[in-house]
Amino acid sequence: MLSDVLSGTYSTAQTAANMSEAKVTVINSKSTDRGLAFQVIAAAKDVQAGKTVAEIVKHCQAIYHRTRINVLIDNLDCLVKGGRISRFAGALTKLINLKVVVQLNNQSLDVVAKGRSRKTFLKFCEQIATRHQAQDNPIQDLSLSNVGTDPEFLSRLKQIILPTNSEQVHYLARLTSPIIMTHTGLNAVGVITLSKKPDVD
Repeated sequence: MLSDVLSGTYSTAQTAANMSEAKVTVINSKSTDRGLAFQVIAAAKDVQAGKTVAEIVKHCQAIYHRTRINVLIDNLDCLVKGGRISRFAGALTKLINLKVVVQLNNQSLDVVAKGRSRKTFLKFCEQIATRHQAQDNPIQDLSLSNVGTDPEFLSRLKQIILPTNSEQVHYLARLTSPIIMTHTGLNAVGVITLSKKPDVD
């Protein structure tokens, strides 16, 4: 399972699968981190249940539509060094202490919020909670994958996103992968949710 939005590895894997004499199915997860884990765990359970490859692919696609990945980026230094944004833009945003929230969508990574303090992150998480409550679409799994973020701040985010019935939601706060760390930088937080129904704006 790979994402074509984040890496060219998906296309490489697809080419290799086409060249292989073995029967290989490459699933475009369009996800990463815990969002990818949701699909992998579901696929493993489907295999144990004896489901077909087509059924497994369909199930993974359904989970993708129930998953939302937003990344709270505390500083843009790593994005500048990685060439994701220009040095001039990076220097300017550092000067005003800009914080941004990016969302992993079907075909792109998009900035969905920005501001000059961490209040930007808190307000954005309030919007997540409000959207799920308004749509009667409860969050079933919440992951705060982070890059050394203060545990107290993570706890605050959790309390905002899950104001009620948090004991019924599977919650995980842990360090993200080294590859993601190099792009997002210190104190970044991936807010990854799996909801009961497809998550739409």
